[in-house]
Amino acid sequence: MRAELVVVGGGLAGLRAAAAAAEEGVDVLLLTSGPSASPDLSGFSAPVRCEDSLEICVGDIESSAQGINNPKLAKKLSAVALQEVEYLEELGFPFDKNEDGSYNTIQTLGATVPRLVHYQSKTGVKAMELTHKRLLEKGGRIIGTAIALSLLKLDDRIAGLIFYDHKESRLCCCMCKAVVLATGGYGAMQKFSTYTKNIYGSGYALAYKAGAEMIDMEFQQFEPCLYVYPPEIKGKVLVTTLIRRGAKLYNGQMHEFMPDYGLTPENAQKGPLARAIYSEILAGRGTPHGGVYYDVRELPDKLLFVDSKIFTQPAVDAGIDLHKELPEVAPGGHTSLGGIRVDEDCRSTVSNLFGCGEVIGGVHGANRIGGNAGAETLVFGRIAGKSAAEYVLKSAYPDESKFRACAEEDISLLAKRFGGIEGAESVEKLYEDIVENMSSKVVILRNENSLKAAWEKFAE
Repeated sequence: MRAELVVVGGGLAGLRAAAAAAEEGVDVLLLTSGPSASPDLSGFSAPVRCEDSLEICVGDIESSAQGINNPKLAKKLSAVALQEVEYLEELGFPFDKNEDGSYNTIQTLGATVPRLVHYQSKTGVKAMELTHKRLLEKGGRIIGTAIALSLLKLDDRIAGLIFYDHKESRLCCCMCKAVVLATGGYGAMQKFSTYTKNIYGSGYALAYKAGAEMIDMEFQQFEPCLYVYPPEIKGKVLVTTLIRRGAKLYNGQMHEFMPDYGLTPENAQKGPLARAIYSEILAGRGTPHGGVYYDVRELPDKLLFVDSKIFTQPAVDAGIDLHKELPEVAPGGHTSLGGIRVDEDCRSTVSNLFGCGEVIGGVHGANRIGGNAGAETLVFGRIAGKSAAEYVLKSAYPDESKFRACAEEDISLLAKRFGGIEGAESVEKLYEDIVENMSSKVVILRNENSLKAAWEKFAE
């Protein structure tokens, strides 16, 4: 096969990148392997209020990042988010607005100003629907059953890739001029996680093996509040923005513990809050099912069951009366804060390899503000798509004979690698062993001994 640009990843970042490139007249092929985390996006941050500004946005990101992130990427995220609001509205996105026509914004953890714009709590779903439609209108192609296995390089540039089409049960080669990786993070490498099992860091492997530099890979954000009981809703998110609206957290002894860690509804951010909850559980002060209590009993019905329906509906479906009962929650694996090192044009250290969304690093540093995950997918999806389009429109395809030789060599190596695997059961067992190692030794609170033990197991 051939395409001028291949985008790997079908979440909102990948769709946005593919649509942006297709709008520039580029022949785009999007490859995706299954569910993404994007449908769970409740909104995204943008400085739409008069009391907000680019400087305040960047300041919030820098404060949250603990001085570790790339300030140029933080500024880009804040500045371009407003353009994405306008873009989505042009596509017909129905942002929730107040009676005076202003955007209905929510103040998330870590933000000094309410800036989460949204459509109810269905922002991710609706944005994916509109960008998917836009991509097809502009002639983009999509293969929805593709698992990317290897990026092929010729003369220090990406010449194409090999992927497995699990619907057709065949290996495929695609020659291209550039690649955008939008494969998400590695949340599914933790046993208790917000992510589906196909989000296990494949983009990191593809980029790293192709020679791209990585940054901040040690930082993973744990979502503070995931349901732990009953089993049918275990792992689903109960959004932390409700804490700013009056929700409270209690340990198993019904003690409100946030003040013990210097946390208030105004200053609490996801990282410190997750560590506080985890510390309470480790100290033996957890609830019967290994969590803490999340009290939303005093919150109004509209906030709970309309604005936050995507997060409260699981409890309702499980028979929990949120006006009388306290759901049990605990932290779980969530946003991967590190990833591929990119510049302001989303270009990696490999000249024609671009990245966007959660697979890139350097934006958030050691901690991410609530709402910036959604902004990151849209903003850097836009930038990566446009930058890649600019590159491919002035570039030629690789030499086809050289590409075929390179592809055949890589397929031979893949065949040898997988030839020693005795079927799906052994792969599943390997995956379970890796996840168990991560979940017991590379968690919210970790130290030199736990990391050394984890490394020894991985080496084995």
